[in-house]
Amino acid sequence: MIQTNSYAPEFGRGGGSVTNVIYASGTNNWHGAVWERYNGSGFNAITADQHRNGLSTVPRTVENTPGFRVGGPIAKNKLFVFGSYQLDHLRGDEQGAQITIPTAAGVATLQSLGANQNVQVLLNSLNGLVAPSANPLSISTVAIGDRPGCGTGCTVEVGTFARQAPQISNAYEYVIRGDYLMTPKDTISVRWLASHNSLTPDLFANPNALPGTDTEQSGPSHSLGAFWTHVINDHMVNELRFTRQTLNFGFDPLASTLANPFVNLPDIEVAELSGVDFGGLTLGFPQDRNHTVYQYQEALLRHSRPSQL
Repeated sequence: MIQTNSYAPEFGRGGGSVTNVIYASGTNNWHGAVWERYNGSGFNAITADQHRNGLSTVPRTVENTPGFRVGGPIAKNKLFVFGSYQLDHLRGDEQGAQITIPTAAGVATLQSLGANQNVQVLLNSLNGLVAPSANPLSISTVAIGDRPGCGTGCTVEVGTFARQAPQISNAYEYVIRGDYLMTPKDTISVRWLASHNSLTPDLFANPNALPGTDTEQSGPSHSLGAFWTHVINDHMVNELRFTRQTLNFGFDPLASTLANPFVNLPDIEVAELSGVDFGGLTLGFPQDRNHTVYQYQEALLRHSRPSQL
């Protein structure tokens, strides 16, 4: 259950949302399951945007999601355990946002201008990437005036397209839960939830990146919860809750990006080359999030007695 507003008093002061998750617990019999889910581009049709970008086939993706769960008794009628683990591996072609950069003909024109520091920054930022010229509707020219080596009314051919790059996405998550029936009226439960995911290169949060300024996103998150439930009588239950949540996630440059001699240049934008930045890292990178949140709750649940007729 996810709540985004109008929080009940038991949730205290809410932030962006409050999420209640109920996990399975062990029983007096051992039970388990194993699964593998496959999802791939072979099941997808080409989209209108992909066709407009000159693609004739769907970008290749292969996603495998294996996992298992198991639960049962450590001591019958007294102590139970439950655990679940799942991987998510995604490989394929990741697509960024629409960018406008020179075509191969445009790069040849820029190279003909001779020594020019600004042109050299632009060419090095492209790192060999050029706009495809197969789709005439995406091709245009940019006038750069009279230039030595190019002549009067020099123009540079540019094209608009969405960059594609091989994607590596790895994620895993697991949960372990234990329940101890201390007395017929007292139950102590502890659960540990952990997850980790990564995406390289990150054309999701950094969709306008060029090959020399690629970033990645990765990091773990953990959640520890402990609960003591006490049955006071047939219509009153008290629960004491403690949770600790940690998040350590980063959006950081790749090793290949750090090796780029232009990485420390300012973030440069060029007129009429839209949706893309040249020079160093795009503004906002790197950035990291690391915080820990503790929560204590005391909840007294009271149910009205049924009416006696």
